[in-house]
Amino acid sequence: MDNEILILCLGVASPTFLLAKFLKAKFDKNMVIRKLNWLYFLSSIACAIWMCFVVEPSSPMMTFAMYVVLPVILLSRCSEILYAFLIDAYDKISASDKLSDSALPSAKAWWHLEIGDEPIQMHHRMVLALRSYIELILNFSVLYFLLPIEQWKELKDPLTVIDTLYFSGVTITTLGYGDITPTGWFPKFLSVYEVFCGFTLLVVCFAVYLSKKSN
Repeated sequence: MDNEILILCLGVASPTFLLAKFLKAKFDKNMVIRKLNWLYFLSSIACAIWMCFVVEPSSPMMTFAMYVVLPVILLSRCSEILYAFLIDAYDKISASDKLSDSALPSAKAWWHLEIGDEPIQMHHRMVLALRSYIELILNFSVLYFLLPIEQWKELKDPLTVIDTLYFSGVTITTLGYGDITPTGWFPKFLSVYEVFCGFTLLVVCFAVYLSKKSN
């Protein structure tokens, strides 16, 4: 992967987030959220399985698609998850502040206030968040898998998909056993970014959703 700067810039800019905003403006917001969440989740599973059988690309076009386009899409989706849940958590806190100073419906009724015909209730948001959390693990594991062996410390053979799934899981949960250690700047960035995404999803968003549900 020789285009780390390009992948980093496009991934953090998150074109998939912009695409989701466009689709939600054109179609029913809640339907788009549900459909895209399932689409990306299943695509991540398929991509992780496909990596178990992948062989080196035989043409420059396939090499570009595998080592540039695919990482951009995966990193963009991870950034989209981060931005979307941060914005949603902020909206929920802002709405709660407004409700506390007005005569709007009670907190119990407020759970169902959402743009669109079919409201996304708090327990549905928890399911979306959990699915997104698993998707983060899968997406980052594929990103780690695509990195050359030189980006890792004292490896004799390239990491397998099982290895990168394990590393992604212990990274996002901040366990950090240290048996697999990145040495290049790009995998180091990915590791920190994965922790940040997972931490935001669990601590910030889950706490907001659970507090709203309990109220």
